[in-house]
Amino acid sequence: MKHLLGFILLAFALAYLSCEKKNEDPNFPFVAEVLGINMDCGIHQIKFLNDLDKITELCGSSVVESIYIAGNLPDSLKTEGLIIELNIGKTTSNQLGACTMMGPTLTWVWVTNARPK
Repeated sequence: MKHLLGFILLAFALAYLSCEKKNEDPNFPFVAEVLGINMDCGIHQIKFLNDLDKITELCGSSVVESIYIAGNLPDSLKTEGLIIELNIGKTTSNQLGACTMMGPTLTWVWVTNARPK
């Protein structure tokens, strides 16, 4: 009887764990922290907190690991320290802003949609 009860509890635990949903929204696959305005370009920069391999594959690597210039970041999310969920795309040449080239040249990402986490 003990073995049967143990087996039933184990079966319920495995069923629960295997059915647990990930809390990921495919429209907002990345999580980042807004760092503030980049002194070189005058545009907010963000630090990605997950899936850096996917970001590097999509947009290229940045001079400072996981920190990118965030083109098209909504004004409502331009708060230093804010954690956001977002989707990005590679920036095209007509979307790039002017930078002074006085500091490290960070890679740009184009924010296609974003929301606070």
